[in-house]
Amino acid sequence: MNRLLRNAIFSTMKGSKKFACSTKPKPGHSKKMKASGENSRAADSGRVALRKYKKSYKGGGTSDTLHFELFKAVKEDTNVERLFYPGSHRHLTASLIFEDVVYLDCDSTVKSLYETEEPRQYIEENKLYSMSPKYAFAQGDYSSLNKKICSMVEGRDCLFSLSAGPVVKHCSKYICQGGFLLASDAHADARYACLLKEWELVGVWIDGKFDKTSSVLQDCFITKAGSVITKHQVQESIDVGAIAKRSFKLKHE
Repeated sequence: MNRLLRNAIFSTMKGSKKFACSTKPKPGHSKKMKASGENSRAADSGRVALRKYKKSYKGGGTSDTLHFELFKAVKEDTNVERLFYPGSHRHLTASLIFEDVVYLDCDSTVKSLYETEEPRQYIEENKLYSMSPKYAFAQGDYSSLNKKICSMVEGRDCLFSLSAGPVVKHCSKYICQGGFLLASDAHADARYACLLKEWELVGVWIDGKFDKTSSVLQDCFITKAGSVITKHQVQESIDVGAIAKRSFKLKHE
């Protein structure tokens, strides 16, 4: 896929919605031993989780160049503060840029990355902001959030949809008026967003920066036949996926 369509940023439209003791222990001693064992296991779990994050994202942090620079540009261009990141899996890079993040994923095995001490220390040492990081992980399906998770994400000012399926369809409602959406088109979510009245395309990530020129934005979701992508074609993109198997192609893919 052409990089022109890899990541697009949208803003909410005006007027609408804009992440073994051999002796008898002293009283309380067994509880201390249990707590110590749990802390040790948590530390091991945190180290493993952080190692997996770094392996997945080329060393993590600033070495995760694609995402680090992209996220930094989103922050600089929008000044959003409260991010909702559904389908995040173990992508901790967001907390190096954004001070308040709610991560959501259905995979319970990534929970330790967000709830143990070593990853938190890593964020403290590498973050770009001065305040203490604030982040939380919720396990669940973004298409049917429970009340507890809804209360965590309602009114956030930025939504990330990065190759995690139809995030925009299910999660746009949690973003406040004047908020922003960063959408990858890898799973056709950026082209889905372009058809919604509540979202306005304001930038496309090209060559390490957001291009906001009107000619680029107008050309972004035009087919090779010269027409604006239709709802039917967006659905075909979602259902079929592969460009070679679709009945159409966009101008820049």
